[in-house]
Amino acid sequence: MSDNGPQFSAQEFARFASEWDFSHVTSRPTYPQSNGLAEKAIHTAEQLLKKAKLEKRDPYLSLLEYRNAPLDALTTPVQLLMSRNLCSILPTTSNHLRPSIVHPDLVRERMEQKQATQRHYYNQGARELKPLASGEQDHVQTKSGNWKPATVLGQHRTPRSYTVRTSNGNEYRRNRGHLLTTRSLCARENPGEQGDKPETSTTTSKGHQSIEDTESEAMLNQKPTAYPQTQDPCNEPYIT
Repeated sequence: MSDNGPQFSAQEFARFASEWDFSHVTSRPTYPQSNGLAEKAIHTAEQLLKKAKLEKRDPYLSLLEYRNAPLDALTTPVQLLMSRNLCSILPTTSNHLRPSIVHPDLVRERMEQKQATQRHYYNQGARELKPLASGEQDHVQTKSGNWKPATVLGQHRTPRSYTVRTSNGNEYRRNRGHLLTTRSLCARENPGEQGDKPETSTTTSKGHQSIEDTESEAMLNQKPTAYPQTQDPCNEPYIT
């Protein structure tokens, strides 16, 4: 699995994948969370190189210590690769450097348990979005955060991913979270439009209105200030 960089989308890399008989899957554009493990590894390597340059130290020593550092609920990366830990500048015992084979099934089981735990806590604050049909008119979020009208061409082979076409003819592959229907977009733009009516004034037990109710009624009867009219995306068929 990789991102959608040009080095991975080239025809030469596709021919290389075909010759070596492996399946190449790319993450969804503008959604690095789908390839979080690789993104985290890149971030860690960048931080190591920056600190080594700032302190004027050998960057290879930093990478060596990173390979010897144990993973969460697993062993070290070098132990998984070479079945032994490497000698570094940190003091250690000879028993720690002895070769020890780690069973791959045990590592896979621990990793699946960790992923299941992460999935459990992540899903507590998430909800499943309804699938989109081909030909449906929706809105796609651009990199700048704006929403543009688009037509759903179909679902991509990766989960929760769709291919859409905008009004100018460009086709994009986007995550379901970056696609909204017109009704969902209106609810996001105007969250209190429906069901949030102001309360009317009430009378006291003696039949007279209180001071707060009188002021509230005067504010409700006051004419709204005239402001320059702006385009409402919810009242228009498309958003520009």
